[in-house]
Amino acid sequence: MKWWEKWYFGKSLRQKLSEFHGAGYEHVTIAELWEYCQWLWSKKKVQKKSEQRQLLQQVTPYDFFDYQQIQIRTHQESLQEMEDFSDLF
Repeated sequence: MKWWEKWYFGKSLRQKLSEFHGAGYEHVTIAELWEYCQWLWSKKKVQKKSEQRQLLQQVTPYDFFDYQQIQIRTHQESLQEMEDFSDLF
């Protein structure tokens, strides 16, 4: 994450992370949430930073974990090669 992205999106990311932690999803990190947002913005073809921040504020844990499941299913490694999947439970 670039310095200006931290400045512009930092507060929204921290607020969203706090929502996730408050809902019991304490293992989610800002880096994972940021990666999801970048994927979401490219999928929806959102260019404006204000629209990106608005989408970030609308993210739900369900959206995030659906993305995580897609990443696992499309990942090159088989499940046997993965060492830790405690974050899936």
